[in-house]
Amino acid sequence: MFTQPQISTNENITTRSFIYFYHDSQRYKYYNGNKLNLSIFPNQAKIVKERNALLRQLQFEYYKALSNGWKPTDVDEEKKCIQLAIAFRRYYQKNFLLHIVKPTKGI
Repeated sequence: MFTQPQISTNENITTRSFIYFYHDSQRYKYYNGNKLNLSIFPNQAKIVKERNALLRQLQFEYYKALSNGWKPTDVDEEKKCIQLAIAFRRYYQKNFLLHIVKPTKGI
């Protein structure tokens, strides 16, 4: 269950704008389209009119993704593999590398 994405902005071009929505009672804020692999960057716009148009596009893309079953908690497969590799390396270093005994000379 999610709410319609809303735009948070003002007429000052120097302040950051974003879209937000609730998904499973959790609030999510997004400043760009990176999470959806889209090149939408409203806060890089030079004029307010351009930023507002990009924010509307960003709002539409997140609504479309949510309607198609995308969840903000989804992690792509590459990130999962990286997280598993890091976890494995930490476990290996903690549990095995500490037990290696250096050979002493003269024995």
